[in-house]
Amino acid sequence: MDTKRKQEKFVDSELKKGLTRLVILIYIRKRGEYPYKILKDFSKSKHMFMSWVTKNDIYNAVEALKRKKLIKAINVRSRRGHRLQKKYVLTDKGIGVLNEAKRIKKEFILELRHFLDGVFE
Repeated sequence: MDTKRKQEKFVDSELKKGLTRLVILIYIRKRGEYPYKILKDFSKSKHMFMSWVTKNDIYNAVEALKRKKLIKAINVRSRRGHRLQKKYVLTDKGIGVLNEAKRIKKEFILELRHFLDGVFE
């Protein structure tokens, strides 16, 4: 494989990792789910991005988010109340990262509109 293709593959891989982590943060913020449920919901998704994501990608992303202290596991009673289950929630740091991502997204969209308006005038 030539150098250019290796660089492209590396960028694709890093972009996929970053997007997967961001999608998981958003998912946990909205739903606060159990590890198994995250895997199940992502594998059922019909969104194009999710078709590229494997179980290993999700597992690695969750582990990275835990190491960075963006999410944490808490124990909650199962719906039937018989046993404890692990559930993920965002930490304050994770909430801050999502808020910053939202700000960057808005700024990017605004800049993209300005660029496209200038190109197609």
